[in-house]
Amino acid sequence: MPRRGLPTPWSRALRTGWRNPAVVIAVAAAAVLVALPATAVAPFLSAAGNATLQQQTSLACGWAVGAQWQGGLPMQQRDPAVAEQVGKTLYDTRAKLAGQATADVPRASAPVSTVVSGASVETATGTPAHPEQTVVNLISRTGFQDHIQVVQRGTGPGIWLPDQFAALKNLHAATS
Repeated sequence: MPRRGLPTPWSRALRTGWRNPAVVIAVAAAAVLVALPATAVAPFLSAAGNATLQQQTSLACGWAVGAQWQGGLPMQQRDPAVAEQVGKTLYDTRAKLAGQATADVPRASAPVSTVVSGASVETATGTPAHPEQTVVNLISRTGFQDHIQVVQRGTGPGIWLPDQFAALKNLHAATS
């Protein structure tokens, strides 16, 4: 049952605080200390988010960071009655469009293009091989020549093969 005429504890605390300034200063300091972390949440999370993004970007392959376009590259016309670009003509057109699309983007590097295709090969001698040893991925990338060590080079058109695959299949560069 409430007693009338007796002050409540919180009203007595206010009067006590005014009589003792050290308590008021301590309460104000505690309030500031409690408020600081609460106000620092947004900048902290923002900085942590940027740091996380920066770390993920730095761990990613430099060649795979940025805008990317992906699509199929047919080598033969699907319908001979319908004229369409295929193969190198289609590739050149797409590369040109990508260059035009990024030309006005500040600090954007020139487009880097990657073409990947699967193929099945046989040994030149006709020696049977396990099916898993006849499948290769043909890959071309803008500037790939700058990142490989040439072991053997032919004189005509052809493809670049890893030296271990060439040795396994007894393949050599053509000299004519």
